[in-house]
Amino acid sequence: MKKPRATNQFIATLFLFFIAVSGGCFHANGGTQKSNDASLHSLALSEGSLYPAFDAATTAYTAKVLSSGSSPHITPVSLDEKATVTVNGAFVESGTDSAVINLSIGTNTITVSVTAEDGITLKTYTITITCSHGKDLTPQMVGPGALGISSFTDVAGGYCTGRAPFVPQEWITK
Repeated sequence: MKKPRATNQFIATLFLFFIAVSGGCFHANGGTQKSNDASLHSLALSEGSLYPAFDAATTAYTAKVLSSGSSPHITPVSLDEKATVTVNGAFVESGTDSAVINLSIGTNTITVSVTAEDGITLKTYTITITCSHGKDLTPQMVGPGALGISSFTDVAGGYCTGRAPFVPQEWITK
């Protein structure tokens, strides 16, 4: 018995059938197109709250933490499970906590970058966290020996640790 041979016309017919069934698109990478979705589904901060509330279309957020919340972590969840996520340049699996982020007194910027499955599309979310030492003090609240301390030169090496309230040196009167 002779085996039937595929003709060029038969192969072309199958190819056109494939294109029709797949919605008119053929991709050289095996018939599938890689996603270009670089959005987050959610973004959470372990301490403090994001402002404004998370929305995938919003890429800039702020947060305030007191010294007791000095080492937060970020939990990003990508919309596409095949996208990759980094927090401050370090890979983070979607839906898991980043490494702890040590904050300095003042303004700290955290970047959360999402690279789509296509490896080209990139979206960066920025969180600007302000870290302060407890209660905000004013110059009027601080006088000679008001807090029982005479020097504020070492506030835990500049890290937000809650060891002492932050008072600028120029506010201290002698």
